[in-house]
Amino acid sequence: MSIPLVDWTQDNMKKLFMKLTLILSCIKISLILYIILSVLIIIIMRIFSKIMVLMTTILLRNLKYKKGVIVMDELYTKLNAIPDSYFGFVMGIISYAKKKPERLDKVLQFLNEASNPTSSDVVKFVMEQPDFHEYGLGLKEMTG
Repeated sequence: MSIPLVDWTQDNMKKLFMKLTLILSCIKISLILYIILSVLIIIIMRIFSKIMVLMTTILLRNLKYKKGVIVMDELYTKLNAIPDSYFGFVMGIISYAKKKPERLDKVLQFLNEASNPTSSDVVKFVMEQPDFHEYGLGLKEMTG
């Protein structure tokens, strides 16, 4: 007489089917949650991106003219053309340059003369300036 490895009675088959159904339901719920979270992350990233664009626009409006003389558009364009440019870098350099007209001239001259500068090159140049530590910069100053 041999002992069967699996009891294939109808009750055991129902139990097995119920367990499999439960497992598949859990997998289905997990996939649905994964999809929902992925969509939420994409939406949040798009909202964050739009906020950053809006902040840049607001900051540029505040920095565009200083007494109608200093125009920051050229500096903004050149800084954004740097391959490893990022928001904080651009706003930091613009904030530094807006303090004095000669700062803007020096930074623009450096950008015009440098061949393929990186953001690190520009930051190093600005930090080496004798007047780099003259002013602290707060959020209120950046946003006008």
